[in-house]
Amino acid sequence: MDENKTWSELSDDLEDLTKNIKSKIKDEYVDDLKENLSNTINSTSELIKSIELSVEASIKDEAIKKEARDMITNLAEELKITVENIGALLKNFYKNKNNLEEE
Repeated sequence: MDENKTWSELSDDLEDLTKNIKSKIKDEYVDDLKENLSNTINSTSELIKSIELSVEASIKDEAIKKEARDMITNLAEELKITVENIGALLKNFYKNKNNLEEE
């Protein structure tokens, strides 16, 4: 991943992905959606790891370092919850769709 990509750009990418999920969920887009979501998750994970390494290498004050680590941990947890929620929404969508098709 390009380490110069900003949080704003990642946020925009996630926002675009969310908009696409809401407006264009169709069977033909499922594989593409899975791939894009997976790529976004992997890129975000790499970015978080990079930030952790930067914090460890550049911050000398232990109190500030601990606070930064805590913030990174909280961010990672929030992202994990968001991904789980998106996964649950997609599963429910397809479960409901399949139930309607069976009726």
